[in-house]
Amino acid sequence: MGNHIFISYSRKDSACADQIYSRITDKDFSVWIDHRNIDVSTSWTKEIVKGVEEAAIFMLLWSANAKDSDNVQQEMDLALHHSFGAQKSLKVFVVKLDDTVFPSQFKQVQVFKMEGECTDVRIEELIDALPSELRVFNFKKPLEIQNMESVPETPLVRVPFDHDLTWGFKADIVGPREKRFPQSPQVLHVGLQFTRATTLNLVEDIYKIVGRQTDPIWMLHIMGTTNVEGTEYRLPPDAKLWRASCAYIQDTIKKVADERKTTLRVFAPIPAALLAGSMRGFERFWHVQLYHYEPTLNGYFLALDQERR
Repeated sequence: MGNHIFISYSRKDSACADQIYSRITDKDFSVWIDHRNIDVSTSWTKEIVKGVEEAAIFMLLWSANAKDSDNVQQEMDLALHHSFGAQKSLKVFVVKLDDTVFPSQFKQVQVFKMEGECTDVRIEELIDALPSELRVFNFKKPLEIQNMESVPETPLVRVPFDHDLTWGFKADIVGPREKRFPQSPQVLHVGLQFTRATTLNLVEDIYKIVGRQTDPIWMLHIMGTTNVEGTEYRLPPDAKLWRASCAYIQDTIKKVADERKTTLRVFAPIPAALLAGSMRGFERFWHVQLYHYEPTLNGYFLALDQERR
């Protein structure tokens, strides 16, 4: 499952669908809609199936036109399978464009009544009802106008950057609220939080060490899975989880750190085996500095300084 919103609609409701698409994408949501996401050279049916399968939300623009549309009915069948079938991963969000009765097989869905009012005001209200965690990080906008929150005990803010819904991994970009994240930061501070309490403010710890040395300071805060209560990051002896953790760390860093230009300062209160696995080969691309947490010192020390080869 991905993090985009799949919009299902009747061609006769295209004007409203396009208006909703434009306003939602302006708010940094990733949106899938057929006439913008399907290339003329690809299979229409395969792309539709893929679009639904990889979606986080199936947004159905329901109306009399949609009820009579064969394409909408096929897309609804796909959504029904992925929301109430074996996978049960897709959330269904129904936008009622008129008073047409909604099919009974869809029961546990979120409904937004627009009913003849496809206006900017109503669409803004629709956007407010969407999960904010699905907003996509925008490199072209300052952090302060994105889905940000302040980091306690620092002048910094954090914005969600990535979320692996399969394993529960997350990554945030952290930096000055008024600035845009650079495409190739000279120094990127990477905080790896896969163990210890979720209340631990790793960003504050990093800021205390380097905050006055680097201006502006940019961080990538990568977090692992948590226990059911959400109070502890946990890393049980599961080979698949460890491999997935290493891959996620590597892939996420590669998305934001320019090879050759960026120095990685990695702060890691994590097991040495995971650190070694996730950082393997990085010295070929980046200057890497590893700061390891030492409980007896209640702080970090520079354990390795490896120049780029």
